[in-house]
Amino acid sequence: MHNAKREIVEKIVEREVIKEVKVHVGISDKEMEEIKRKAQEEKQLLMKQAQEDMKALIDQQSHTAKERSELQAALDREAEDRRKIEEQKK
Repeated sequence: MHNAKREIVEKIVEREVIKEVKVHVGISDKEMEEIKRKAQEEKQLLMKQAQEDMKALIDQQSHTAKERSELQAALDREAEDRRKIEEQKK
């Protein structure tokens, strides 16, 4: 060997670990279908409840109207009876 210097070169190679994280933006078709199905079921349930509530309200109002007309008729009869009594006293 001639006078060549022998060098040991240390080479550090950095190793970079890249972890890829996929962020799922939005929802999948399956999830969308499930949400739509649940929304439709809830809509049907709410519609049914609303119809039942309306029926109950209409029944209640009709009973109230019937009671009101019965009370009015009773008051009219009493007023008529009082009028007749007043006429008899004269």
